Amino acid sequence: MNLRPTTSKVIVIGSLIGGLLVPAFAQQEPVYDTNTELLPTVDVQSGRLASPEEITQVQGTPVTTGVPGQFEDPNALEQATSNIKANMNSVASAYDQQFQVQPQETERQKFAKKIAQTWKPTQRFDLLPSENIVIPVAKGLMNSIGTNFQMLAARTSDEASILEIEKGYLYVTINSDQPVGVILYEDGVLESQVSVTLWPIDVPASIVKLDVSLSPEMQTQAAEYRKQIELDEKIEKANEEGTGANANSELSNHVISLLTPVAQGSLPRGFSMTNDIPSHLQQPCNVTISQMAGQRLTGGKEVIDVVLITNDTPLTYHVREEMCLAQGVKAVSVYEKAYLQPGEQTEVYILRDKTFESEAARKKNRPRLTDMQGGAE
Repeated sequence: MNLRPTTSKVIVIGSLIGGLLVPAFAQQEPVYDTNTELLPTVDVQSGRLASPEEITQVQGTPVTTGVPGQFEDPNALEQATSNIKANMNSVASAYDQQFQVQPQETERQKFAKKIAQTWKPTQRFDLLPSENIVIPVAKGLMNSIGTNFQMLAARTSDEASILEIEKGYLYVTINSDQPVGVILYEDGVLESQVSVTLWPIDVPASIVKLDVSLSPEMQTQAAEYRKQIELDEKIEKANEEGTGANANSELSNHVISLLTPVAQGSLPRGFSMTNDIPSHLQQPCNVTISQMAGQRLTGGKEVIDVVLITNDTPLTYHVREEMCLAQGVKAVSVYEKAYLQPGEQTEVYILRDKTFESEAARKKNRPRLTDMQGGAE
């Protein structure tokens, strides 16, 4: 039943001090009226709760029959497990795409990207002697680097690239992804050298122009050097036009003056080292042991090919100068030893006429009809 208070009475609690009642606190106690009408009660609707029979009729995929270890549908658990794994894989894949850590660029990659952004088909640079510069060029294609040097000289330690010098121009073909360092200078004036790093990228062939500021002293020194080269060439030409033993003696002296520095590990005056050796001259000698032309020294009118010969047979082998003679060859010299024991090596120096190959290439011969197969008899 529902009770509610109608009247109240006060209960005083205190203590007697000095004949006086001192209240400690007052508490009001409610009095309930039992005659008040109560609120109606409503029975619980039993239809809202499902019976045990109805519970078993809930729609879904039955997994277990209620008996421990016994499944009503054997494929239900496998399907449920497969769905869970698929969902986990999807979540993991989404996480990887969202939060996967990307590999950071190295300092070299960052530098290469900056260099590639500066590339242009034609590039021009003003330099001072002893300065260095990085230039993006084409990979696998011939690049032209023009200078204001009258007689350009170039030095590099790269063996895979092809370098060719023509007066004040350097033609470079880089066949790898690695940068190539080249030292350029006016021949005879070492103080004029500049350092150029060629960075190969996948772009069209580049044309580069380098203007190196030369002091008046450097220009005078370069002019005197060129005059001396011209004088030597005139003397050489006069000696070649002479007859008799005197002419032969002069020619021998000229050959000795060129090949002696090569044998000593240096370059003759007026020569630059390149790696541009024609394929048909890479094995120039008529020998039956291993040979390979690995260096070419280029001068104004002559070139010197350095050939490494290795005795890869079990017998002693005799290397003779006449084995390397051919058209356009002025002289051949075998360095240090001509008799090679098994496994030994030697260098052969071949002095060639520089203009012979270019003139031979310009000649166009008409094939004779009588030499062609299938011609009329």
